[in-house]
Amino acid sequence: MPSGRELAVDQARPMLEGQRGTRSREAGRGAPDRERADFRERLDGALRDAGVYRIVAYRDLVDARFGGNRFAAARGLERLQAEGLLRVDEARGPKGGAFKVVALTPRGKERLDAEAQAAGSGQRHWPGGGDLRQAAHDVAVYRACLDAGERIRSEGGRIRRVILDSEFRSRVARKVESARAREGARAAERAKREIAAELQLPLAAGKVKYPDARIEYEAGRGGGGRVDVEVATCHYRAGAVGAKARAGFAVYSAGRGGSLPRTSGGGGGGAGRRDEEGLVEL
Repeated sequence: MPSGRELAVDQARPMLEGQRGTRSREAGRGAPDRERADFRERLDGALRDAGVYRIVAYRDLVDARFGGNRFAAARGLERLQAEGLLRVDEARGPKGGAFKVVALTPRGKERLDAEAQAAGSGQRHWPGGGDLRQAAHDVAVYRACLDAGERIRSEGGRIRRVILDSEFRSRVARKVESARAREGARAAERAKREIAAELQLPLAAGKVKYPDARIEYEAGRGGGGRVDVEVATCHYRAGAVGAKARAGFAVYSAGRGGSLPRTSGGGGGGAGRRDEEGLVEL
């Protein structure tokens, strides 16, 4: 004759086994849910990259956002195209070779702008891919910024936003031309100095020096910093590279196996420092 305790255990066993089965099924569902969330994060990252940098090489997104998994990248980017958020075009490099590039659609820009406004990040997004004749340069800027971003994160920093040269040029031109229209040439020159100082852009021989991109970030130990990224092509003269470095820019070579050294710079942020050894292959 079983005791009361044994009877209670026997009666409870089906309920406990049922609970374990429920938890097991829930755990089984958890893995696919996490995978779906991770995949969605990859898609969101690819979308943001295309919007922030204006144009990105397809193969670079495969590596940067999908861990080199071509199948996952193709599935993800096709989904973003089907949703009307991204477009894929063909561009040509300096030597005429064709490669695929990814850019934001107007609908994709609307979505990212709404997210940036809600977050208060101040990040600007660019649709359409711009001039495909400049695609090779824009692609190199993205690759250089990936490297700079890795250095920032390795030091505990968090990227807040990226500003392209087009945004800087637009802000400077608006202020200068407005002053010129109101008060003439002297006022325009004064406005140029003021806006350059406000944007922390160097002036040389009366001209504003623009980086290809500026990465603003929050430092791991508090405060913030920036890295001004410049991509130098084979047409850059040594003096031009030196001038960019003296302006505080982190200068990268635009070509794979190029001959330009990594050049010291960083625009006020330690994460952008460079040594003089080796090459940055883009």
